[in-house]
Amino acid sequence: MSTLSEHESPLVGRSNELSTLDRALRRVRDGIGGCVVIEGYAGLGKSRLLAESERRAARHGVAVARGQATELDHVVPMASLLGALSTGPAPVLDRATLASLAGGGFTESGRFWLVHRIAEAIEQAARRRPLAVVLDDMHWADELTAQALRILLPTLHASEVLWLLALRPAPEPSPVHDLTDRLVADGAERLRLAPLSGAEVAELCARTLGSTPSARLLAHAERSDGNPFLLVELLSRPESEPPSSLSRGWLTGLSEPARRVLEVGSVLARPFSVAEAGGLLGLSGAELNSAVSEAVAVGMLIAAGSEGSELRFRHDLIRETVYGSLPGPVRHALHQEAAGVLRATGRPAAEISQHLARGGQRGNREAIATLHLAVREAAAQSSGIAADLMLQLLDLVEEDSPERPRLLTEAVRLLANAGRLGQARELGERALRSGLDPREETAMLLALAEALKHAGHDRVVLDYVGRALAAPTALGAVRAELYAVQSHALLSFPGIEAAEQSALAAQQAGRASGADSAVVFATVARSATARGRGDIAGSLALAGEAVQLAETGSAEVRRRHPRLWLARALASADRFGEADAVNELGRREAERIGSAWSHPLWSLNRAALKLASGFLEDAQAEAEAGARVADQLSARAVAPHLLALLARIALLRDERKAAAELIRESRHHAMGSLGAIPPFVDWISALQLEADGRPQEAREAASGVLSSLSAGASGGSASAPASGSAGASSLSSPAAALSSSAAAPAEGSLLFLSEEPCASVQLVRITLAAGDTEGARTAVRAARRLAEANPGVRSLAAFAAQAAGLLDGDPAALAWAAEAMREAPRRLAAASALEDAGAAAGAPGAGLLEEALAAYTGMGARREIARVRRRLERLGPGAAAGAVAAAPGQAAPREPEAELTPSELRVVRLVVEGLTNRAVADRLFLSPHTVDTHLRHAFAKYGVNSRVELARAFLAGGRAG
Repeated sequence: MSTLSEHESPLVGRSNELSTLDRALRRVRDGIGGCVVIEGYAGLGKSRLLAESERRAARHGVAVARGQATELDHVVPMASLLGALSTGPAPVLDRATLASLAGGGFTESGRFWLVHRIAEAIEQAARRRPLAVVLDDMHWADELTAQALRILLPTLHASEVLWLLALRPAPEPSPVHDLTDRLVADGAERLRLAPLSGAEVAELCARTLGSTPSARLLAHAERSDGNPFLLVELLSRPESEPPSSLSRGWLTGLSEPARRVLEVGSVLARPFSVAEAGGLLGLSGAELNSAVSEAVAVGMLIAAGSEGSELRFRHDLIRETVYGSLPGPVRHALHQEAAGVLRATGRPAAEISQHLARGGQRGNREAIATLHLAVREAAAQSSGIAADLMLQLLDLVEEDSPERPRLLTEAVRLLANAGRLGQARELGERALRSGLDPREETAMLLALAEALKHAGHDRVVLDYVGRALAAPTALGAVRAELYAVQSHALLSFPGIEAAEQSALAAQQAGRASGADSAVVFATVARSATARGRGDIAGSLALAGEAVQLAETGSAEVRRRHPRLWLARALASADRFGEADAVNELGRREAERIGSAWSHPLWSLNRAALKLASGFLEDAQAEAEAGARVADQLSARAVAPHLLALLARIALLRDERKAAAELIRESRHHAMGSLGAIPPFVDWISALQLEADGRPQEAREAASGVLSSLSAGASGGSASAPASGSAGASSLSSPAAALSSSAAAPAEGSLLFLSEEPCASVQLVRITLAAGDTEGARTAVRAARRLAEANPGVRSLAAFAAQAAGLLDGDPAALAWAAEAMREAPRRLAAASALEDAGAAAGAPGAGLLEEALAAYTGMGARREIARVRRRLERLGPGAAAGAVAAAPGQAAPREPEAELTPSELRVVRLVVEGLTNRAVADRLFLSPHTVDTHLRHAFAKYGVNSRVELARAFLAGGRAG
């Protein structure tokens, strides 16, 4: 029998693959990272290529961190990745760092920040010496590892890190294979290994045997189907032995103890110790010595582990074949014995549970209890892993078991937290149809409502909540949570009274039952309904109340992050500086307590502030960072809004093709995740259609916003209703909730307008262009209502005057609006007011137009620049000449991409000094993702791909562009 390891066998037929790997190693040596995915069936040489790459990496001066996944990795989160980074002669994560990371908690909520701390450690190591991270057998990797790599690779795209990932093709979709497909789509190289050709088979025979093979031998070798591993194995056996008998051949001639060692090793499905094998066989280490030595001598087992203290199969094909040859009853018995031995040695419950699941029978109490313990442990690390374990557990729980309904509810929550909403809903609906007692049904309906609320499926949420509230078992904290979820779902519908009543009921029930989380969630819903009535001061007070309650509450309460709503209320009040500070404080708190889900929302808040302030590139950086994180976290509900905001920026730059693509993507995300188009996305769609000269379609796209404003635009009080919950308890169904709103004095919601106050002006333009005067009047009335309710917010009065001025053709109103906006922080809207006032004034308004042009030029708003120039040209040659020179004291018009923005310049300077992304972020009070986005923009402007190239260009005095 051949005893060559796959690392020692000749490399034949892989010259192209070796050239690709060698080129990647040279690039990372020179400062440019990358990723190569090696894909092929078992035995085609993936591990051999990785071994040769490691050898060549040393020659190039590239450090190597190597890991290998096993079949049990799917229940041991990040084992292979952390093993790769914490072992070897120069580990990326030393023991102290690894302990500090583990001490921070590998929790579901904290893993996002954990991965970024790992990224920082890798970045620091790569700055000392280029690094290749080599991960073999990735088809076995767990979901959390796939999610970590999904974050790590883009985060470290500019660092001197080469990722080499090897895996088998996917028999069915999996997180790891989805990951590699994404990586390839983003520029990674994929090497698909094919079987050897006839000539390559002959060459491998000659190199293995040291002589030219005979025709008879080649005929024998052809039965390997070009699989290098099987070919080498065949060459060590009689020519009469068919390939299908290799499993028998691997065991033929071995002593009974050696065969037993191999069998128990195949059941353990990972590198194992002699003591573990002895425990399964009931033998001491001394009694096993000869058996283990025999298995090693014939090449079946090789040393593994950091110090060679464990054993593993020479090739996974051998392990799988040995395992497959075990009779079913023997296999089940070995799994049961393995569970007992591993429990005695203190192995994780997740690993023990896998053996119990494979060897257990339905109703086995020990297996059920151990699996449930594994679920609870895994839930703190990965909802996806915990959900898979829970589904295995449900297979062991009998249908009539009294604990089954509770476990089904738990499974629905875990599946929802893992983003598997379709599976969660299907499982929950099936349980509801099967018949649950009232208390269990209420718990299941709440679980389904919370699951679908995160995805924005508000109509379905209202159905679940209504059914639950109608049950007599919806009491105490459960009732409070139901009302709180209902209040947020109702914010999506015209009218806000129903949402207000639900929030009041949630507050009352939550305070009575001590459900602080529900109280905070309901209070921020009331902050939103206050803005919907136009009461920005009331909105600020309620958001502040929620923040104060959360400050003194548990981590669960703080994870409601009421500062998200406080920042939005501050922005509505034109208090941009305070809003920005609250966003930063909230973002840092989210990182501290591990609320990764909120990160895209902080980015969205900051991007909206930057856009309104006229800092287009900073707004783009924040929105791109948020969209990238939303994608990494599968946070589908916020992605459409971020993409639409990026489309708005593209429109301002006159990048209409890019804007149209972003809107298409935004709408696609919205329909796929939310099932409906959010108002903001429809609004940006209307602006894009207006830019394309399609006024009727633009008016149609804006109809939803106009409808939400029209109900109460003609009247209604903006004051808050009296406190209390009268009538709230009657909202036991979505139909009752919505009809309650309709029956009350009609009052359209100003929530959208409070967040996008300049929309009233744009609505007037869109409706007038489409010949819809009544639609324009609706927008004007809504703007006036919002302004009158908030006399201290000067920009709201300016927007109302500007909208009315456009409708009535009133130059005085437009001039007043322009003057009023000079003191507001909304620089983009201020430029618009100057433009409208200048255009209405005729020739005397040239100065205002030039001022608007200068403002737009400073922002890089090319579409607006072109429009104002056309207006100036229509005023005559003198005005046009002044426009070319720009207003006094203003910089001459420039193309924005011709040089770094101030934000980009600050980031680049610190990066060139050697700071990591996180260090730069801490210095500049940004998120690391925003820093990374600024770097990406700087790379594009300098035409480079790495930090090393950027530093060279920057220090050489090279100019971007």
